[in-house]
Amino acid sequence: MIIFEGQFKGWYLIKGIIAFNDENYIKKIAVIYPDRTEYTELPVTKKGLINFVFEIKEKAQKLIICPDEEVKQIKPVRIKKISKLEVLLRMYRRIIPVFFDKNLPNLELIHVLKLNLAKALLKPKETYYQVSYARAKRLCQIISYEEWIENFDNLTDEERKKLSEKANSMNIKVSLLIPWVEDLESVMGTINSIKNQIYKDWELFVCTENEKDYKVLTHLYGDDKRITIILTKKPFDFFIKQAGGNFLGIVFSGDRLSEKALVSMLTNVDEITDVVYSDSDFIVNGKRTDPQFKPGWNYEYLLAYDYIKNLVLFRKTKILEIGGFNQEVGSYVIYDALIRISEKVKRENIKHIPQVLYHSTNAKKIEDWDKYLPYLKEYLNKKACILTVEKGIIPHTFKILYKIPSPPPVVSIIIPTKDKYELLKGCVYSILTKTKYPEYEIIIVDNGSQQKETFEFFNEVSLIDKVRIIRLEMSFNFSKIVNAAVPYAKGSYVVLLNNDTEIISEDWIEGLLSYACIDDVGAVGAKLLYPDGRIQHAGVIVGLHGVADHAFKGLNGNNFGYMYRAVLPQELLAVTAVCMMFRREIFEKVGGFDESFSINFNDTDFCLRLIEKGFRVIYNPYVILYHHEHATRGENMWESFMLKQAQKEKIRFVKKWKKYVLSDPFYNPNLNRYRNDFSIGFFNK
Repeated sequence: MIIFEGQFKGWYLIKGIIAFNDENYIKKIAVIYPDRTEYTELPVTKKGLINFVFEIKEKAQKLIICPDEEVKQIKPVRIKKISKLEVLLRMYRRIIPVFFDKNLPNLELIHVLKLNLAKALLKPKETYYQVSYARAKRLCQIISYEEWIENFDNLTDEERKKLSEKANSMNIKVSLLIPWVEDLESVMGTINSIKNQIYKDWELFVCTENEKDYKVLTHLYGDDKRITIILTKKPFDFFIKQAGGNFLGIVFSGDRLSEKALVSMLTNVDEITDVVYSDSDFIVNGKRTDPQFKPGWNYEYLLAYDYIKNLVLFRKTKILEIGGFNQEVGSYVIYDALIRISEKVKRENIKHIPQVLYHSTNAKKIEDWDKYLPYLKEYLNKKACILTVEKGIIPHTFKILYKIPSPPPVVSIIIPTKDKYELLKGCVYSILTKTKYPEYEIIIVDNGSQQKETFEFFNEVSLIDKVRIIRLEMSFNFSKIVNAAVPYAKGSYVVLLNNDTEIISEDWIEGLLSYACIDDVGAVGAKLLYPDGRIQHAGVIVGLHGVADHAFKGLNGNNFGYMYRAVLPQELLAVTAVCMMFRREIFEKVGGFDESFSINFNDTDFCLRLIEKGFRVIYNPYVILYHHEHATRGENMWESFMLKQAQKEKIRFVKKWKKYVLSDPFYNPNLNRYRNDFSIGFFNK
């Protein structure tokens, strides 16, 4: 705590820099009056900067900053009384840039707080506090799912009316199937959630093998012409023959649909849409929990794990193309249909609605995991590129390994370096001693080394057949170094590798190559750990912190991540070039790295240009390396010119890739854009 004593009344400015141990960026000021204590919220930036104006309306005798915690003053905290004119000037100085400096964080502030310039100018005090607290909250606020539901998932009467008007204007029929009845009470809840839909053009088939359940359900729902109760052991065969809808969906007994589920799904359907799916959650003991905020269509992730679950609507013609639903796979029936239909539809024909529209009471049955494995094997083994298909270490996940080309192609490992020979030595010898793959070469690209020990190491390793040294005399520009080095490569596959990395597993090249050799894959990245075992990189999320950053950075290396995303292969917009493999012909096709990004975001820019050309970018967490981040060129580099240049490149990147910064299809707008852990976002889009 930081204590100030004296007589306080009026407007005050508090400034300074503090360090603290938690991630709460809204601290407290305790205002001590003779007869009571009151508290004011104090917003702090991520770097601990305090710059805040507040008012004390009555005489106070003491102020305590952060009364309930210990903080360290990096720059002494000062309190200064200021005039009303200065108050206005400082408030306007914070407010006005929000409207004119149109970066992503400011656009979000305007959207979420519903700000307009006229009101802000007329009510500066109100707007100043709104902006100040919202900035801090978006950095630190981890809201509970209950709070998220309260803030973002309750329909107002006006919203319900608008959705009803939309529903009445649409002409798409939906056929739904409840394939089996677990118990009467649970299935009645499911049926009632469908009857309660804002969208009315649906039909429902409820199947059961139990004659008693059939009679009860017929008695309860027989008068609704949209509902058909069937006594059958083959629900999916009956459904395909009788369904009259343009789109088909399966709803499991006991699960619930949000009242806006169908209208929200169908609003986003057009003539090319073949599959549409939503976010979902679970109901446990009557309470909604465990939200599944899903990415857009992600084939590799889907192979490893059924991240889509439900609600899913399929165009009927596409289900007919794949021969209908597979009754033999139990609770994997939707997943199986998605896997089989994926070859019949294009990415743009599959739409994701980032709204929680389905509430599940059923987890997949563990016996169905075993039951489905041979079906997945049978399907995937038809592909020439598949090596093995097996169960993953996490229940209901699968591990798919791809073949590598035969004979094995030469892989060129390019390692840019400048001095720091101890790191380089550790990197190079970890490759030489641990790599099982036979056909590789190491190209060490020296860019301005000066230390004697470095050149002694160069002389030492240049005697090894697999190692070559090339020297590039130029000022540091990572993109230029890469572009100049790739032509030296003998291999048809190239790995960019930082000199401050360390190989862990012997099959790391095979892990990267098995994806890089797939025709439509442009780049493959690895999972990187800090030396203490925390995650440094599990792929790149574009738009994170307003630009781009690494998924799950800072989490324990054993953490599976949200929806297992730290440990399962998946498509992403980008991976880091700290360890990245690509085919040389693809590198040349897109023109290499953009040399205007000399320091930052050159790898992300490269990946996005691959995406724009129709290639996929893959994160493979089975390939794991250690990374001593920023050790390569030292901290001094980042304290002056390089920091300024990096800031320019950040601005340029955001401008160039605004559409992805605003919306990364492999993230979810309900997740936090200012944290790396995939926690729920305070600013919901």
